[in-house]
Amino acid sequence: MIRKILIANRGEIACRIIRTARRLNIKTVAIYSEIDKSALHVTMADEAYCVGPAAAKESYLNISNIIDILKKSKADAVHPGYGFLSENAEFAEAVTAIGVIFIGPSFAIIRDMGDKLRAKELARAAGISLIPGSLQPVTTLQAVEDFAKSHAFPLLLKAAAGGGGKGMRVVRTHADISEALDRTQSEALSSFGDARVFIEKYIEHPRHVEVQILGDIHGTLLHLGIRDCSLQRRHQKVVEETPAPHLAPDLHDKIIAEALKIAHHIGYVSAGTVEFVVAPDHQFYFLEVNTRLQVEHPVTESIYGLDLVELMIRVAQGEKLALFQENLKANGHAIEVRLYAEDADNDFLPSSGRLVQYHHPQPAISFGTSPEDKEDGEIGGAEKQANFPLRIDSGVREGDSISIYYDPMIAKVIVHATDRESALNLMQDSLSQFIVEGIDCNINYLQRLLADPDVAATRLSTNLIEEKAEELSLESNSFFRLPQSQQEQIASIALTLKLAMEPSLQSEKHWICTTSNAELKVSYLGAGRVSINEKSFETEIKWLHQRTLFECRLNNQRVIGKVHAKGGKFLLTVQGRQFHVFIEREHIWNLLKNLPQPHNNENVDLIRSPMPGILLSLHVAVGDKVKRGQPIAVIEAMKMENTLKAPIEGTIAEITAVPGMNLLKSQLIARFEVSPII
Repeated sequence: MIRKILIANRGEIACRIIRTARRLNIKTVAIYSEIDKSALHVTMADEAYCVGPAAAKESYLNISNIIDILKKSKADAVHPGYGFLSENAEFAEAVTAIGVIFIGPSFAIIRDMGDKLRAKELARAAGISLIPGSLQPVTTLQAVEDFAKSHAFPLLLKAAAGGGGKGMRVVRTHADISEALDRTQSEALSSFGDARVFIEKYIEHPRHVEVQILGDIHGTLLHLGIRDCSLQRRHQKVVEETPAPHLAPDLHDKIIAEALKIAHHIGYVSAGTVEFVVAPDHQFYFLEVNTRLQVEHPVTESIYGLDLVELMIRVAQGEKLALFQENLKANGHAIEVRLYAEDADNDFLPSSGRLVQYHHPQPAISFGTSPEDKEDGEIGGAEKQANFPLRIDSGVREGDSISIYYDPMIAKVIVHATDRESALNLMQDSLSQFIVEGIDCNINYLQRLLADPDVAATRLSTNLIEEKAEELSLESNSFFRLPQSQQEQIASIALTLKLAMEPSLQSEKHWICTTSNAELKVSYLGAGRVSINEKSFETEIKWLHQRTLFECRLNNQRVIGKVHAKGGKFLLTVQGRQFHVFIEREHIWNLLKNLPQPHNNENVDLIRSPMPGILLSLHVAVGDKVKRGQPIAVIEAMKMENTLKAPIEGTIAEITAVPGMNLLKSQLIARFEVSPII
């Protein structure tokens, strides 16, 4: 029996594993880098050991140091979580070599499935449909050119040892091949220590679906339905849901059968995921087997009423799964979103810094938000796990810092409802109640994304976020572009907020409200009644959190929003849309100016680092002529490579940084002379 688990991870997944272990009366050992010494997972664990400096390669990826801590702590088992060493066969083998249980599949399966080329070979042997592509690494431009000639663009370059959306580049033209190959090989080496890259035909507008599998050493192999993870940015998932919506029953059954076929073929044990892409013509193709717990596993737990971490522990102990496929019934619909520290309106650039304010709605179930909360029964079996409407998995608290060294996830928000529409509404309501200050965060973007008509209608694809970038931008969601009915509602909220903050306005008053495209007749009629364009609204404001979050009733319709007020000027956020509101005491009220966008034409001759990070490479030298959009430099931050491009045409006049340099935010990298406009 496992009595003590070392968790070879950090953040929310470490906190989540600790909660399950605590309920099972299993002691836990945390590891932490020097920068994480006060992290939440450290305070929650029974024991904690420093594993090395901040850089992941020297700490959370340092197998030797982790094994030393494992011996010192005398833990019986290791849970790797996801990311870091979770799919590292060398680590799994090193753990088992000293007689410690690795909570996951065997290192042989991890090795085979972690090598995407080997995985494709095994899938082909099992009779699984594969995307046309190479089964050997490509190392030269000519090899990519030859593949393009026989298969046509677009193509996809992928790291053979890849995962988590890293080490992938879409190639659409011959001109893109050189940079794409260089960047993919570089990111593959940096992220996985393996520069091998292979190539596939890129499937346009596919859905990304995956089957949760679960096996034990006694030959039991089960599936827990299909998740849809199509909404992605930079090949990384943003929204996940289950059951996968609008999959024809025969297609659903075929995908399940293929997943079980390869799982049987390789003798899979523990929790894992078989991933597929589904083309618009409903043909589907094998992608990979993830030999670990997925980030999105909570949606499956929600609808099946199971704790996958507990089941992984039981399987690792040699227990037979006390589950039968015919008894596993999905209940309702679950959706998960990932809250990232990033600027979604600036190409999703990661953000770092201190969480000055961090408030979220109180969930019915929460993993990792309160280290003192030690009661039992939080995440138990089917009788305890099912039917919780809101769950938050987080590894940070107010006052913590988001580091440049690790993935910028703040939390995962999971909702569970009777159907998809109800789940979407519950998610919107939950996201409205978050307050994140001190860093950029994608909450408002997520609200806009979930409200998109294509998302609501389940017209999903992995290209959606990229192709609808303009429609989903903050500027496109400004007050001036909203339908008149929504303008009137937001004007009502703004006026009601103003009245709530300045009681002197409680007598009947009338204004003419000007926007860039219309005039609104606005009146306060007394007793909480406002009139917008002669439409009457019964309104009431209730403050929810330190006069920052509010609940507004509009004719019995409930709206939750956020406000930052300074005198007669405030920033209003409603359903993911942000507005500046200017209210004057005279007859003219300038209403709801859209939030200014960063269309900054100053200093266009400077290339600065948009975030703290490491300068990996420079693509230019002094004297080079550059075109708009041409790559200038590559920065690594938060486990991703980010390419900086020339904003306009010019000639490189000065370079102020060298590869390998640690850059501060806004640090100058290069300056160029702008070409005259003729």
